[in-house]
Amino acid sequence: MGRKRKDRGPKRALPDSAPTTAWPRVGAWIFLSLIALFVIVVRIRLAPMPLERDEGEYAYAGQLILQGVPPFSQVYNMKMPGIYFAYALILAVFGQTQAGIHLALLFLNLATAVFIFLLAQRVVNTFVASIAAAVWGVMSTSAVVMGLSAHAEHFVVCFAFAGLWVMLRAWDKPQRVALLLAGVLLGIAFTMKQQGAVFIALAAITTVARYGHALRAQHRAALLDCAALIGGAVLPFMVICGLLAASGVFDRFWFWTFDYAGKYGAVVSFRVGAKNLYEQLLKSFAVFWPLWLLVILGIVHVIRDASYVNKRTFLFVLAILSFLGVCPGLYFREHYFILLLPAVAYFAGAGTDGLRQYLIQRRRSGEVVALVITATGVLLSIWTQREFLFRASPVEACRRLYQVNPFVEAPEIAAHIRERSDRMDTVAVLGSEPEIYFYAQRRSASGYIYMYPLMEYQPYADTMQKEMIAEIEAAEPKFLVIVNVWPSWLQKSKSKLLVFDWINQYSNAHYRQVGLIEIGEDGTTRYRWDKEAQGVSSRVPFNVVVLERRDTPARTDTDEHGRIRTSPQ
Repeated sequence: MGRKRKDRGPKRALPDSAPTTAWPRVGAWIFLSLIALFVIVVRIRLAPMPLERDEGEYAYAGQLILQGVPPFSQVYNMKMPGIYFAYALILAVFGQTQAGIHLALLFLNLATAVFIFLLAQRVVNTFVASIAAAVWGVMSTSAVVMGLSAHAEHFVVCFAFAGLWVMLRAWDKPQRVALLLAGVLLGIAFTMKQQGAVFIALAAITTVARYGHALRAQHRAALLDCAALIGGAVLPFMVICGLLAASGVFDRFWFWTFDYAGKYGAVVSFRVGAKNLYEQLLKSFAVFWPLWLLVILGIVHVIRDASYVNKRTFLFVLAILSFLGVCPGLYFREHYFILLLPAVAYFAGAGTDGLRQYLIQRRRSGEVVALVITATGVLLSIWTQREFLFRASPVEACRRLYQVNPFVEAPEIAAHIRERSDRMDTVAVLGSEPEIYFYAQRRSASGYIYMYPLMEYQPYADTMQKEMIAEIEAAEPKFLVIVNVWPSWLQKSKSKLLVFDWINQYSNAHYRQVGLIEIGEDGTTRYRWDKEAQGVSSRVPFNVVVLERRDTPARTDTDEHGRIRTSPQ
């Protein structure tokens, strides 16, 4: 009997649904280049847009890291610390400004488009990859997903798809070192946000599925591949755990990112979550309906077309797991959907591919027509957002996105605090506006930079309120900033009220009002400082009150706008 040939498992299938002529490929490259130019122009134009509160948290934590302060030492939140280190790097390279942060996001966004392209090129073909990268560029720059803000999801997607691409390349010439590197990149995605775990799961499932019917015969090879991948994925997390343990903050890190995060994820009911999902999908469809139609067509095409037989598993598992990454907590906030956009982009590319195959059976120019239809759909989506993308100033864009949230006002509030305080002075922002600490370059009197955990109906809320009060009283901050804007608190019917009673008593006993910022519902803001602010109550429901500690000498040397002329005493 002859020697039985060893089954090496399935090899990567060659693209079998590529365009039949060169023109569609050239057209797709031109289309992708124009979309890249669009992304660059829009993001550079709106780079000075004020930071929103998540960006403010990351920037403040990154600022502290550059000063030698470890995460979770003076910042308490459930975010994974990888995003803090990423922001520290951004601040070191691009400068400590909102424009620098948003320019870094531009490079990150373009890098993600490259990895989305490279991955689709290996899984499907260059034509579909070009369409997918273009769709990603347009959708990820949209206000629908808060895409102009440097949320953690952008970082997750970039590292995850870099890891998935490295993994597929490792399959050409089986190299477990490359699989280890792929795992490391996927692990970094997880350290940016917990939802990055879905892409580690995708990599593991895809690795096992690669062996197919040969899995039983080659279970040892499959096991070693998965071990290399998972081992690499665990490595960044273990490094961070070691650093935090050495800094003495591991227990606090574990409490916030796992214990408290578990309670946070169980607050929203299924009924409310379904409503949240419906509202967000409705917003997306209102702007991107041409692209969603392509996605639906792409799903049908992938299911029915024989050329996708070796690609269906990857595409559908990617879509399912990406959607699961959006679901934790059932909050379905706009930026969560950034995790789903690459899968959406791939099916939009498959939709164009299906349209192309359908049209070439009926006319010689079918390939070109399919590309024109897709480009028209993308342009319609851009046209729907033209006021925001091309006409609104950075401040106007921020106001349109975030309405009465005091993100536009934060830089001036912070400048006033910075001008009349020393670097060693602390500030307590009673509201969820950590961007004020970042702009002012002053440290928080408490690690509670968000009020949300204190307002939630969860078992730690009462203890958290008492701990924050104790920290602030011990620090005796020079300034209190009281944010009277509902989205900065999200107070609920069952929220503990201890902190509100304390704010009134503590501020009246130790502080005087030196600033009143009134935010009109029409988007206008009135600033009152020093003498103009003393003894004045707000006449609008949304306002920010700035209080200075009474043992600080009162200032009288001000200009006509109430701003201090001299340096801090």
